[in-house]
Amino acid sequence: MSSLRLSSRFSDALALVFLILAGSICTGQVNAQSVDTIVVFDGSNSMWGQIDGRAKIEIARETLSSVLSESGSEMQIGLIAYGHRERGGCTDIESLVPVGPANQTVPAIIDAASRITPRGKTPLTDAVRKAAEELRYTENAATVVLVTDGIETCEADPCALGAELEKFGINFTAHVVGFGLTEEEGQQVQCLAENTGGLYLSAGNANALRDALEQTVTAEFDASEDDFGPATSTDRNVTFIFRDTPDGPQIGIRQLSGSVETENGDPVADTAFEFAYPEANGASANAVLSPGHYVGVFRRDGGSRGGYDVRYEFEVPEGDGDHVIEASLSGALTINPYVNPGLPIVKGEPFPTAVGGSRPRVHFAIFPIRDGKKTEQPAATATLDSLTLPLSPGHYLVQGNLDSGTSAERLVEVKSGDATQLDFSFDATRVFVDAREADGAPVKRQTTFWYDKMPKGSGYWVSGGGAGDSGLAPFYLPTGEWGLNVGGEGYGARRSEILVHVPGDYKDLTVKVGEGERLTDNEEALLKTRENGCVEILKVTYKGCLVERASLNGTTESSAKSPPEGQDNQAQGAQKASDPDAGNGLAPAYASAGAARLTFNHRSTNQASALIERADSGDVTVTLLDGWCGSSNCSGSSFAVDPSLMRAVEVGERKTFAINEILEIHTAPAGFSDMLTVVFDPTAPNPVKGVMVRVEDQASLEGQKAQDTGFGAYAPGTIIEINKLNVPFGIYAAVPGHDTIDGVRPQALDICVNTPTVIEAGGSMRMKAFDSTSGTYEQIMYSECSSWESDEKVTCTVSRGTPEFPEPFKSMPLPAYSALGDGHFRGCVDSDAGESCQIFYSCVHPGGPLTVEQSLPSGERRVDEILKTYKGGSAGYRYVDNFSFEIEERRR
Repeated sequence: MSSLRLSSRFSDALALVFLILAGSICTGQVNAQSVDTIVVFDGSNSMWGQIDGRAKIEIARETLSSVLSESGSEMQIGLIAYGHRERGGCTDIESLVPVGPANQTVPAIIDAASRITPRGKTPLTDAVRKAAEELRYTENAATVVLVTDGIETCEADPCALGAELEKFGINFTAHVVGFGLTEEEGQQVQCLAENTGGLYLSAGNANALRDALEQTVTAEFDASEDDFGPATSTDRNVTFIFRDTPDGPQIGIRQLSGSVETENGDPVADTAFEFAYPEANGASANAVLSPGHYVGVFRRDGGSRGGYDVRYEFEVPEGDGDHVIEASLSGALTINPYVNPGLPIVKGEPFPTAVGGSRPRVHFAIFPIRDGKKTEQPAATATLDSLTLPLSPGHYLVQGNLDSGTSAERLVEVKSGDATQLDFSFDATRVFVDAREADGAPVKRQTTFWYDKMPKGSGYWVSGGGAGDSGLAPFYLPTGEWGLNVGGEGYGARRSEILVHVPGDYKDLTVKVGEGERLTDNEEALLKTRENGCVEILKVTYKGCLVERASLNGTTESSAKSPPEGQDNQAQGAQKASDPDAGNGLAPAYASAGAARLTFNHRSTNQASALIERADSGDVTVTLLDGWCGSSNCSGSSFAVDPSLMRAVEVGERKTFAINEILEIHTAPAGFSDMLTVVFDPTAPNPVKGVMVRVEDQASLEGQKAQDTGFGAYAPGTIIEINKLNVPFGIYAAVPGHDTIDGVRPQALDICVNTPTVIEAGGSMRMKAFDSTSGTYEQIMYSECSSWESDEKVTCTVSRGTPEFPEPFKSMPLPAYSALGDGHFRGCVDSDAGESCQIFYSCVHPGGPLTVEQSLPSGERRVDEILKTYKGGSAGYRYVDNFSFEIEERRR
């Protein structure tokens, strides 16, 4: 479909405006010659108000698009807007599209209107004056159409302006559409129209305006011959009724887009084929076509992240009268999920789990298979709320994740017609962990971590509690041997570290663990060297252990299932689940002991700066590339290093390695587990330093751009859980004067809503303040930190305002953070007066003061408005729910 052929389901004041543009308003007749016209569009903050549950600005944009899409090519039209660029200003008036032929200006007007964001006041009088002057109203016939949802707010007199324009103009007319104005408000702007011989039209609801479109728009702009030539007597009216499957619901413009071609590949005019709203008149699409063979090239939107493309061939037969075509465009896939073959997962039924949060427990991604490979992006995604998905016929790879414990993948062929049924078993076992202290009492505040390798550090793929007042809760694990680290919070060496065999008979398994149990030598050797754990830690919204790949080429890759020699099912082993310095989050999973290669890009230049390589023999080499420090002041070199450096990088352990007398490497500096700092001549007054970010692919990724957020190792789409953060990141309430989380919540509730702080990688912060008048958050203060080598060396400059107009007023060291759970942190700073601490209370977490469901009057999520940069751009990540966020591209 043409970009001009957009949705027409919302009719409002703008529709009526453009009915007027082509002709003589008072008589209702069409002029033979068009008059130059400018639409003056209200972009003031009040346009965020709602009519029938939708923002007025949204209705206005859509109606402007639909009406202009139907306009005649003989029109000369332009667009001026006001109040859309700044708050509180009376000079915010901008000519967005100069007057010109409609076939040239209409696309620009539609695009410009779609980008108008209401912000400011209503200088409507000066805006109309500007429009009249651009139309040279004293020399030419001219028409201005003012669309406003408010009265003049900048001390000007629209009535006096109307009289002036009428007196000095050559056939000048101003029409005013009062969009949602009260009768009293309408009277204050009606005079502008009346004094110039124009109309004042009150637009209060969509239905009345929809009637006006039907009665007037067609008559105004219908010509005997359009841009594509006259219709012939053989053309037939064709009504289409589309469904995904024969018994599926009718679909139309909300789900479909695309165009129609002749059998020779020539495009059919956009005016000859248009999608429709089935609920309005029973049609999925309407067309006027000559008899012949045609091909529809359609896009069917479906699922949470996509849909399918389809080529639909149809025939218009010879004959008179209307012709109706009913068609099923595609098939559909229904996924029936099972924990294992004997345990179905049913929406609405209880789903016990040891993994915290209130998120959906089952996620699917459906990938088309083309040329023996799955596509990069899924055609659709699903949860228990949407298990039947429209898909084009073909072969698919369905990947699923069950409660972060198990990932699985299955092949399916979707056929046209009835929905294809896929019984998707995760082949998982419910595993309960019963951890006890030395005296036999249950551990306090149990925390449980599952590993593919050695059960230490942050290399676990799933974690949770597992025990509470209501008893034990299960993890959902695949068949195999898995490392388990379990104990109470703060138990340290009293935690147990064991190997658990999940046999694959799918019977519930309860693992009883004593205090301080340890791995046997054989078990430790197995976990350090084996290659038969997870085939992949596969992410389908959340990460899970994949033990067998579906065969796309006749070869199946799977992990071995047999337990190690001498292994019993009882737990052995122990230590804290994560090293205290390494923290619990943002660390890539611990890699295997075989050959590996890690690539780091410079934080500022985004160029590949360092390679860390481990040979099959276990020897580890660090190679610094030319310019590793971010400039030409440093040349490349290579060093053999202690193999423990590789492991520290892989598990996100914070350590310092002296490579030689003049070179140091800091792993996980300041707790940022995906980073590396290299320091040359550390005792010099100004040592040469390189701060680097690990990139995701372990192959060479030179030049890959790291994210501005500092999470360069994470590609857009990566999901990170809030409770696994090892440094604060996201929206926080900074609450001074507290050393513990106790008693902080009441104060934090108000701060989160009114003066939240956005904390980003490197410790940089942006404090926001809520403007109740505009319903937006303004940046009032920010800090930028000089480096990320270690807590002691980082200095942050705090400024009022924005980077464009900074007002620096103090410097301070980056706080030393310690995690308090649920994303909360304590941040302490040493000074001459002693240590001072404050609590950084995570505003977004399950049960927190901010949720992803909260919205502003504009309809935008509150969390999205808070995260915006001072220029309104993306922060580089977004909250996907109340316990995790997703990395995305940053746009300033």
